[in-house]
Amino acid sequence: MKAHAPGKLILSGEHAVVYGCPALVMAVQRHANAEVQVRDANAQDSSTPQLTVNAPTVLGSGSIPLHELPTLLGTLNQRHAEFLNGQRDINQILDQDMDLAYYAVAMLTAQCPEESLQTGIQVDLSTDIPIGCGMGSSAAILAATLAATAGALGLPPPSQQTWYEWTLAAERLQHGRPSGVDPYIVTHGGCIRFQQGKATPLTVSRNAPLEHWVQTGPPATTTGQCVAEVGRRFSSTDAIWEEFSACTNTIEAAWISADGSALDEAIRANHRLLCQIGVVPQTVQAFIQAIESRGGSAKICGAGATAGETAGIVGVRGVDRSDLETLCKHYAYCCESELR
Repeated sequence: MKAHAPGKLILSGEHAVVYGCPALVMAVQRHANAEVQVRDANAQDSSTPQLTVNAPTVLGSGSIPLHELPTLLGTLNQRHAEFLNGQRDINQILDQDMDLAYYAVAMLTAQCPEESLQTGIQVDLSTDIPIGCGMGSSAAILAATLAATAGALGLPPPSQQTWYEWTLAAERLQHGRPSGVDPYIVTHGGCIRFQQGKATPLTVSRNAPLEHWVQTGPPATTTGQCVAEVGRRFSSTDAIWEEFSACTNTIEAAWISADGSALDEAIRANHRLLCQIGVVPQTVQAFIQAIESRGGSAKICGAGATAGETAGIVGVRGVDRSDLETLCKHYAYCCESELR
């Protein structure tokens, strides 16, 4: 069984969406791909049925006996509960990236009769979504893995809501307290306004409010670490989240009405707020300042970073493409055609 799920970009509302504020999000034409097959018992390399995952460019490659999956499922659920109770850091939930794929498969094998799991399972994963750059790669990888595994195991086809809930349950191991926006957009697609678990399709033109996409490099901190650090600096009732909501609402209204001047002003205000919560490294701030000095506007389009000098994807508007390419070359950044 094969399945794929798209990546995403947050146009406005990153971090604030965790605190119940709105976010504007769109799926993009980059995908995670999963191929899952239940292997013949006679083809097993050992007498113990294994889950084998081949994802050299995504999570790595490895295997685990199928009979160990229930234990792994329980252990990771317990660690996440300890994280929620403040007894464990976000980076102490997973022992390795591969555990995400193991966990996703374990969620579904737990729904199967034991006698149906006497053969091995092989999962092959690939993606053209830039990894760890705020484009929803982990959610897309999980969504594709879950959909393909369900089909390969002969489980009833999940509804979109179930597929979303499965993906959200797995993603929380990496992101701690996810808003649900990434699992939702990678399982539903489209362009949406997302708030407190509910999505509303946006009736806008095909043109995004940000015209160009720049890759500054994979952040030194994960999304989960960024969310946790911001949560330590700002409470859920801090007034800054209302400021984020106002920016998102202005961006949405300006986008719908094609008011370029209001859109630029709101994007610049959004950038200032992201700097205020500490997720825009100094070098990326300098790049965005150079964009603004040329009459444009720009902002990070993901979790950003609370350490290092890269922050994943930056959305840009109002700058000539040739000027942007020259500026990107100076900072050793990549324009959208070269995203990796």
